[in-house]
Amino acid sequence: MADGASRTVEQRRAGMARYAELARALASLDKPLIAAVDGVAFGAGLSMALYADIVLVSTRARLAMVFHRIGLVPDVGAWYQLPRVVGLQRAKELIYSAREFGADEAVRMNIALEALAPEALMPRAMELARSLAGASPTAFSLSKRALAATLQSDLETMLDMEASSQAIALSSAYFREAIRRFAAKEPAQFCWPNKD
Repeated sequence: MADGASRTVEQRRAGMARYAELARALASLDKPLIAAVDGVAFGAGLSMALYADIVLVSTRARLAMVFHRIGLVPDVGAWYQLPRVVGLQRAKELIYSAREFGADEAVRMNIALEALAPEALMPRAMELARSLAGASPTAFSLSKRALAATLQSDLETMLDMEASSQAIALSSAYFREAIRRFAAKEPAQFCWPNKD
């Protein structure tokens, strides 16, 4: 940061493009993204975790939107993502106060799904990853895109997106195999090899 002391505001703004690109990349992933936070997630670390589909934290995790403590504003799209995760009122409090909070509070605020003992964190993350890896990539990608759009869309738009997405999913090999198993009275199988 010291080398940027002589940079103009325009140059600094251009330098922030990499953080915007990171936010776009995280938001546009069509695969499951699991964040396992074991330790400190301050500032951009917390901002990035907010883009995960599932966030797990260890009981020793410490999190904060620390930007205001050092005279900065949130980056990596936190102004966009944090209110969508915790609500506007709580987002304001976390950003304005820059206070630190722990794992249990992260769960209560919906930042994290679960708080786990440190030694249980990665095994649980891997268990979830294996579970999600067995799902239809097409169905997952379509659902992820629709869930991201739901906070910015009206009911009619979402119903149209649902119809289009379901038409694609109904055409997948994954779905055809599920129907074949059902018709053959074979047990349902939810972790199939990738058939899409």
